[in-house]
Amino acid sequence: MRLALVFFVVILAGACSKKSGGDKCQRVIDKSMKVLGEISALRGVKPGDAEKKALVEQCRKATKEGHPDPQIDCVLAAKDDAGVRSCYIKGYENHLERSKEIEAKLQLGKIGKTAKTAFVTNAEFPKGKVGPTPAAGCCAEQGKQCVANETTFADPIWKALDFTIEGTFNYQYTYESDGKTFTATATGDIGCAGKPTTMTITGKVGADGAPDVSQL
Repeated sequence: MRLALVFFVVILAGACSKKSGGDKCQRVIDKSMKVLGEISALRGVKPGDAEKKALVEQCRKATKEGHPDPQIDCVLAAKDDAGVRSCYIKGYENHLERSKEIEAKLQLGKIGKTAKTAFVTNAEFPKGKVGPTPAAGCCAEQGKQCVANETTFADPIWKALDFTIEGTFNYQYTYESDGKTFTATATGDIGCAGKPTTMTITGKVGADGAPDVSQL
């Protein structure tokens, strides 16, 4: 599969439902080929029969594994190529949003794991309050993403949690604890549309005296 079509495989990987047969997969790829060709041309690639066949098989595999996705219905319902193009754009945006949400879950998971380890070692969670870090939302930054520098996560509490992020990221992080409980949050406006969302994990001392950290 040529690199230019990888994105479309991601979108279509789960595009057929259990009740949708291979014919539906064939139809959605047939209907999409003009749009796929247009976008592939931006990379100097022209999708041919081999790529088309691979996409159909990928869709059929997803059907067999039971990964429904409304994206395929959007394409089949589209009245023309402009409608098909809109379906792919929306699908790509949704894919990016899901990828950004994974960031927050992973980073909060790191905080929770380190806080739990600190409790086992010191009989308390790292105390104090820090954040939001960075102070400004990522949508205000160039490229609409945050970039950490040597001071971004220099606060002693972040140090105690061994928490830092390399490269670009999309959420502001906050942590607060009295030693016996903690709350950690990730807040971000994924589409930079003025609709921020927050993910939260908490920690406490369980009935057995061991640290108990919530899961996302």
